[in-house]
Amino acid sequence: MSRMNNLKGDRATAVLKAVSVLFVAILSFGSALAQGEKYISHNFKNNVLSVKTDESRLAIRFLSPSIVEVVAKLDEPERPSHAVVMRATENMKPQLVDSEVALQLVSDGMRVHINKEPFSISYYYEGRQLLQERRGFFADSLYSGFSFGLEGDETLYGAGERSVPMSRRGYRFELYNKAHYAYGEGSELMNYGLPLVLSSKNYAVLFDNGAKGYIDMAKTEANTLEFGAVGGRMAYYVVAGDDFPDLVNKYGRLTGTQPMPPRWALGNIQSRFGYKTQGEVLNTMNQMIEEDFPLDGVVLDLFWFGPDVKGYMGDLAWDYEKWPEPKMMIDSLKGMGVNTVLITEPFVLTNTKNFQIGDSLRIFALDTLGLSATYDFFFGNTALIDIFKPSAQDWFWEQYDRQNKIGVAGWWGDLGEPEVHPSWVRHVNGTADEVHNIYAHFWEKMVFEKYAQEYPDKRVFHLNRSGFAGSQRYSIFPWSGDVGRNWSGLKAQMPILLTMSMSGIPYMSSDIGGFAGGEKDGELYTRWAQFGVFNPVYRPHADALGDIPAEPIFFDKRTKDIVRKYVKLRYELMPYLYTMAWQALEHGMPLARPMFFQEPDNDKLKALDQQYYWGNDMVVAPVLDKGAKSVKVYLPTGGEWFNLITSERFKGGEYIDYGVDLDKFPVFVRAGAVIPTVENYYSANRYSSEELKLKLFCPEKKTSVTGRMYEDDGVTKDAYARRKSEMLDFSGEVDSKCLSLNLDRDVAGKYDSMPENRTVTVEAIGFSKKPKRVLVNGKKVKAVDGVSELDNVKDGFYWDSTSGKLFVRFRWEGVSEASVLVK
Repeated sequence: MSRMNNLKGDRATAVLKAVSVLFVAILSFGSALAQGEKYISHNFKNNVLSVKTDESRLAIRFLSPSIVEVVAKLDEPERPSHAVVMRATENMKPQLVDSEVALQLVSDGMRVHINKEPFSISYYYEGRQLLQERRGFFADSLYSGFSFGLEGDETLYGAGERSVPMSRRGYRFELYNKAHYAYGEGSELMNYGLPLVLSSKNYAVLFDNGAKGYIDMAKTEANTLEFGAVGGRMAYYVVAGDDFPDLVNKYGRLTGTQPMPPRWALGNIQSRFGYKTQGEVLNTMNQMIEEDFPLDGVVLDLFWFGPDVKGYMGDLAWDYEKWPEPKMMIDSLKGMGVNTVLITEPFVLTNTKNFQIGDSLRIFALDTLGLSATYDFFFGNTALIDIFKPSAQDWFWEQYDRQNKIGVAGWWGDLGEPEVHPSWVRHVNGTADEVHNIYAHFWEKMVFEKYAQEYPDKRVFHLNRSGFAGSQRYSIFPWSGDVGRNWSGLKAQMPILLTMSMSGIPYMSSDIGGFAGGEKDGELYTRWAQFGVFNPVYRPHADALGDIPAEPIFFDKRTKDIVRKYVKLRYELMPYLYTMAWQALEHGMPLARPMFFQEPDNDKLKALDQQYYWGNDMVVAPVLDKGAKSVKVYLPTGGEWFNLITSERFKGGEYIDYGVDLDKFPVFVRAGAVIPTVENYYSANRYSSEELKLKLFCPEKKTSVTGRMYEDDGVTKDAYARRKSEMLDFSGEVDSKCLSLNLDRDVAGKYDSMPENRTVTVEAIGFSKKPKRVLVNGKKVKAVDGVSELDNVKDGFYWDSTSGKLFVRFRWEGVSEASVLVK
């Protein structure tokens, strides 16, 4: 873990003395700086430094020793933050040093330096400069915002969902959430932008503003970072970290981390645009199960409330002609282990009965005359629910809860950018352009908080393709929109996944197989499915109105067989995946992590976005090119790596050309890692870790063993905080000829389905020598003649000389520690 930022008092005092007479002209930028603000006065009260300039009143305060907030008040009441949940703690007592030339606000570790003439602000952490203003706060006829200087060698990330490279210095992005139909590589404007920049210097800047605007990462002016918006809250936060894992952890504390998903939401969720009848859904899901595909969910698109794409949006009531018994269908699906997810949109067409109801209740956004705003878009003439109105939220929730009561398990929120949002539309809290980027955020907040009121023990699963900074705390599962069904669309997912992951949004995913256009291509579908297995959410989806299916059962036998194998692999790895979900909750760590996270000094990795860490112990390098025979993969330094599926061994710290065929996928595991797995199961309602297999990868040279597994019942909200969970830890040492493994079980509190005891099989991969002795809890266990015979003994082992695998099986009783020693 990264070290805490709590310097001793004497160190803080020394810092104050050292800097109190410095920096008369640290930030001299010539004419550009001369055009900025001018210092007039300041005061320091209640740990807030207020600085008056000729252009604004700045309020500066520390929320933690390494997070500072800056608000430009603009002589108007301060607007609330919609992104941030952190509040300054009572023990935050920063010190102010006032000299003739500068103000310095100092915390334990971070320092804000304010030069008076010329006026400028710079930020330091642990003695190193993070960033500095160029012209600071500005306001002109179009935009207000902030401008900073950059160092020439720092790499920039962020700005949210864009299908451009992960390294984003040299781009200027519009901040206006907008769908891009059938996109591929190179799309700069998409559904989910973020006013967030992260730097290779281990800092982040969050511009806490949801209005229409832009973020310029040194495109317009060299070495300049600039944010501007047409209105909204003029504020930003600087977050400093020791390294990137520490940085994303602190950002998670600032904006909130994502609650645990229901376990079923991490399984196979089948979707298409769209199932048109009750019979079609039941028949298709039955066929999926009959053809041996694990399955946990099905998503129903807009045909559940109307027979056609146009003319019915906003009805939000079952079309009983096509869906005569929805509760019976939902119950039948649940009996198969399949959860039902329904689509909703915030648009209500004017020809529907709900428009008349909503218009009378005044729940829609308004036009300039104060009437319900109506306008045309693809689906018809529409009004837009004013999601910022409490009465509108109450009405919208009634539509949800009617379906919750018959067993709907999750929701899909579509078109929530909103997809069409004319500037002349007025909401209760501002114009369309002022609130556009926080619309989906408030929608997600409404769903989450209504669930908390009505179903306080239930975890929320809400697919939504748009949002804002902090939306993750409302349990959203965004996907990357209507991607083109082609290889460019697949390649576009890599920078989207990694950028969103390091930006506090841990559950980004895509329409597996591609959504729009294209042709039926078994190779593309297979490669996307293999990649999807190592994505936070696995959900095949497609525009299936023509002859191109979304389901694997409608592809050729080879495609089906390979996809089935990999879907089962995802289910086998569920304990590892579920533990990553806990890490996202507790530490803000994303499931998919850029390669530079663990090698920050390797410059070659700072822009590498064609592979990624899957958790701490796996590296995934998707096959992104049609007909590829090999993939170039970087295997990190620090030891050996094994292919997860084939058990091939490789040296770390170098690139390899890994040969592939359609059934071979590049995913590698760190030597010394313990990967917890379970036997194949077919839906979350049949999940159990009572039979637990620990895959242990053995290097040639002795190395430390590490592994961790979080468990709860998979359904109870806040199970970890409510102490209805347990943690299993694995440690020791291993090489290819001997191993020592310790198992520790920390039960926070009993939960439903918690095993009292477990049967554990350690599968040591890369074990080159038949053991002389195998001890479990200090007692010698006997060898058996085959791995299948282990099922017939309480404790035993088998060494397979052909595969180089050692299997040790034993009973782990209660909460006592257990150990395995092999010599």
